[in-house]
Amino acid sequence: MGSINLAVWALVSIGTASLIYFWPIWVIVPWGLVLVGRTALGLEGGPARRRADDHIRNARRLHREHMRRAAVVHRPAVMHRRGPNPHCGRSSRTWC
Repeated sequence: MGSINLAVWALVSIGTASLIYFWPIWVIVPWGLVLVGRTALGLEGGPARRRADDHIRNARRLHREHMRRAAVVHRPAVMHRRGPNPHCGRSSRTWC
């Protein structure tokens, strides 16, 4: 974003043949401060961020494996519906 503003400022300055007020500073400095702050807090890039991402990815993988194992162990019995059977239950409308 800053480079686009800088290019516009440069083109206007060249087009007017004089250096105009350097207004891109109002875009570049705030964004620079945000990036420096996020980097200082460990929210952007670097090894700490990669470790955090790896930890989250590993936790999700372990959770999926746990849920998969739990589904196999606690799988409910499947009841097949074959149709009305007079020998199954109290009435002929009982499904087995």
